[in-house]
Amino acid sequence: SEYKLPTAFAKDSSARVSLTEYSLNHLYFETANNADGYAVFSDVYYPAGWKAYIDNVETPIIKTNYLLRGLFIPKGNHKIKFEFKPEVWTKYKWTMPAAGYLIIILIIGLSFLAIRNELKKDEENLGTTEEGDLL
Repeated sequence: SEYKLPTAFAKDSSARVSLTEYSLNHLYFETANNADGYAVFSDVYYPAGWKAYIDNVETPIIKTNYLLRGLFIPKGNHKIKFEFKPEVWTKYKWTMPAAGYLIIILIIGLSFLAIRNELKKDEENLGTTEEGDLL
């Protein structure tokens, strides 16, 4: 279904939008308004990864004043969540742990080879005198 944009808004001096929680990849707000409204958030509009949810329903983020992001908010009390979840991260998030494990395996393997080579050298040195003659 296509999102239908509201066309008219009533002034509501009692309307409020409150930031309730803030973290690097999540922003949570609570709203209360007696009529449908539009909120402008003081965050830069960045469509590649940010998603907005009103009461856990995904809602389009609108580019506002060339720079900021805005949301159409229906009347009533609502919980809004902005979440930064870029598609490339969710698609390839397994690569970082895999690369980490690969590096650990590589370090263990190279350490094993270095120790084995040292032991071989020690065995060879035990069989010779200082002049290099065999005992």
